[in-house]
Amino acid sequence: QAAYEEVVQIAKAKRAPVGDDVVDWCMEALDNYPEAGMSSLAKDFISDNPVELEGLTGTVVRMGRELNVPTPVSAAIYAILKPAATRIEQKLVS
Repeated sequence: QAAYEEVVQIAKAKRAPVGDDVVDWCMEALDNYPEAGMSSLAKDFISDNPVELEGLTGTVVRMGRELNVPTPVSAAIYAILKPAATRIEQKLVS
């Protein structure tokens, strides 16, 4: 939930038209996600396919920095996943 809230704060800082209920909507969508469901990012990590870490979480962290919006949860997620993403990238290049 905190990660969604960070994205909403960035959107608001960019003056994007974000509804006040968007985080609630996201949380409801997660609550209704299939138990065995998996995000495309997770599927890519498991399959050693190129991942969109930079384009997704990396963008949130960078935009937060540029807009002076704190993104501690997104930054932690990014830091945790970056080594695995780098390993996959290096494996694909070699």
